[in-house]
Amino acid sequence: MLLIAMPGPHPAASASLRSVQDLARDPGNGSTPAPPTPGASPTRPEDPKVRGWKLWSWWSGGVRHLAKINSAANDLDAERNKLLALPRHPDGTVTVDEKGYKRACGAMLARVDEAQAYFTVPDPALQKPWADALNRIHNGAMACQEATTVPPSESAAQNTERGKGFVAALSEMAQGVKDINSAFQSIETAADYKPR
Repeated sequence: MLLIAMPGPHPAASASLRSVQDLARDPGNGSTPAPPTPGASPTRPEDPKVRGWKLWSWWSGGVRHLAKINSAANDLDAERNKLLALPRHPDGTVTVDEKGYKRACGAMLARVDEAQAYFTVPDPALQKPWADALNRIHNGAMACQEATTVPPSESAAQNTERGKGFVAALSEMAQGVKDINSAFQSIETAADYKPR
């Protein structure tokens, strides 16, 4: 049984358990947009149309991977909302549904693995923030899986440390989701995508 502290008079006030999607929409502290493409080879510059076509080709599949990652983030938010609705113990902690979170974190991990297997963004300056965000989400999902694995026995202090790791994992995934949405927006702009 994993217990985590819920600070403040109301569970929704906990900044460490902000919604993954809320953090993804928060313009406050995310990554900066990717720098412009530094140009093509010194012998023959890449035609801007060719560059756009390459990015458009990547975009057409990348958008599906982003949608799956955002859907997995919504599932994590659903687990978070269940957690926030639970009554607190006298010491201010709540009992985490480890199975629910383990499932949701496992689904996020699978979506990230699929996105990492997709071909790289054809522009290194745009690929880096995309890959960094995927790695951040991956690390958070792995840490979440570890934190929601119930050990055969643990002391109260070990449970507290596992709870801290769990909250840190959720924050890591939330920041990664925010970063990947920002990276995708930069790719979409560079691909000159215009909805029809």
